[in-house]
Amino acid sequence: MKYLKTSLVLVIVLLLHFFLLVNTLFTLWPEMVVYPYLLNNKFLLYRDIINPYTPLFIQFLRFFSMHFGYQPLPYQLFTWATILFIDLLIFKFSLIISKSFKRSIFATLFFVVFSLSLAINGLWFDLVQTPLIIISIYFFYSNYKNKDIQKLAISFTILAIAFFIKQQVIWLFISYVLILFVKNHDQISKKLQRILLLFLPFLILFLIQLFYFKSKSTEQDFIYWAIYFPFIKSSNLPGYILLPNLKQLFITLLIFLIFLPLFKNKKSPKILLFFSIFLLLFTIPRFDYFHLIPAFSILAILSSTYKLDLDKAKLLSAVSIISFLLLSAFSIRYFQRNWNHNIRFFEQDVQIAATLLKFLRTQSPIYIQNGPDQIYPLSLTLPVKPWADEFPWYLEKSDLQDKVVDALRQQNPKIILFQPYSKSTEFDLGSYRPQKIADYLDANYTDIQNITNTLVLKKKK
Repeated sequence: MKYLKTSLVLVIVLLLHFFLLVNTLFTLWPEMVVYPYLLNNKFLLYRDIINPYTPLFIQFLRFFSMHFGYQPLPYQLFTWATILFIDLLIFKFSLIISKSFKRSIFATLFFVVFSLSLAINGLWFDLVQTPLIIISIYFFYSNYKNKDIQKLAISFTILAIAFFIKQQVIWLFISYVLILFVKNHDQISKKLQRILLLFLPFLILFLIQLFYFKSKSTEQDFIYWAIYFPFIKSSNLPGYILLPNLKQLFITLLIFLIFLPLFKNKKSPKILLFFSIFLLLFTIPRFDYFHLIPAFSILAILSSTYKLDLDKAKLLSAVSIISFLLLSAFSIRYFQRNWNHNIRFFEQDVQIAATLLKFLRTQSPIYIQNGPDQIYPLSLTLPVKPWADEFPWYLEKSDLQDKVVDALRQQNPKIILFQPYSKSTEFDLGSYRPQKIADYLDANYTDIQNITNTLVLKKKK
């Protein structure tokens, strides 16, 4: 009977989260449908599709879209299932470290309520990585407590898989290595050999992908865009670095200030706090709240050991309570602004434009200039090859603009969909004008009509 009651409470928490997810703004990032759509239409990843992410999740989406198409609903359901799985992992991990059902439910509720205001309700690489990160940290934590080398090997293997979803997991690898060296500083040479063996799954996965792209004759493109570009090249390109503003810094600080009393709690596993701080690096180089989700999931697990001590730690407790209240106000404000069923990036004007392009039934490629690329899968049209988002960090200081202009000349699209550039700084998204591409289009295409308030249809002169 007790097990039945506890299970019922957990189910209620999950249902609450599902209810909140269904009724708040959902973000379906365009790349999540554009990448798989182009792959399914014989575009080559990293050569025809300019993509700076490692390929595992994109390949998964390729097969997912074969069965479920490119409309938002299947992607929403997949996202919500992933989020509820994260809830279950937080509950399970919290139960292991706190040995308290009530505290584990509290930790899960903490995540449910506050993760929404951190924009968890959207499909992106970070979200899909989060379950793998939690599981990897769990196995590393188990090794840390019991020195089980098998669990350590599992932890590194899972993290290697997560790396080939998105490269920022390298920060967690670094944190693992630091802990292993510090804990065994008197056996560094012996430990180094073992650590190198732990990276064997990573090496195997890398070689498998390298041979796969070699079979497509795109191994150099893979190495450039998935390895060289994000780790070496991108930080020097205009517009790529996006630092948090003061409000975002303040909200991030509040999240961590809530956990100040844990420093006085000897039973609290502070190694999890260490990991959550390292996971903050996931917000680099382009800050947005949803990049905090991996770190916040670990903090939620840590909240199961939270304990206020108003006698010995009055100041820490007061700061924690005030931070909690301020974060609650931020979350309430988020719900007030985003309590709707809208899907970001798939608004009415996008659907109207896609319907029009479908109606035109053009067989030639279409170029979308400064506009919503998700129109391609929605309208079942194709861009020129190579295709790249009009981001300055792709199109500046490289020959990519020249390649796109050559493609426009050779593949000769009859129609251009144009969203006028906004008036902002030179390299801001929406206002960035890639000069060579834009000059060619201005010289060779003329406006036909406005098809929505934001989109203009152009034809070849």
